[in-house]
Amino acid sequence: MMLISLVSKNKDVIESKTGGTVTWKQKSSVWQSIEQEFRALTGCHREAKTLRDKYFNSKKKTKSKFATNKSNNIMPIASIRFERYTITRNNDTTIRRFDNQL
Repeated sequence: MMLISLVSKNKDVIESKTGGTVTWKQKSSVWQSIEQEFRALTGCHREAKTLRDKYFNSKKKTKSKFATNKSNNIMPIASIRFERYTITRNNDTTIRRFDNQL
């Protein structure tokens, strides 16, 4: 939680999708400042790379957990639509009738 609150202050720089030398230098300096703030608040020494890896790994785990939960959800029964059809042949012509039922 501490790491996430520190990252949220500079999220626009950290989550930036643009590349280039200037952007990477900005990101590096932001992670260095997060390292210093984290050390000041917790008393634990963690390198900027370690904090960055921890942040992105937990972000990946959260996304995959959310995706798994989303795919396992069952749709409410009111939104399910069953269709059946019957085919009858009448003078070599196929007639299809669709019946919607819940």
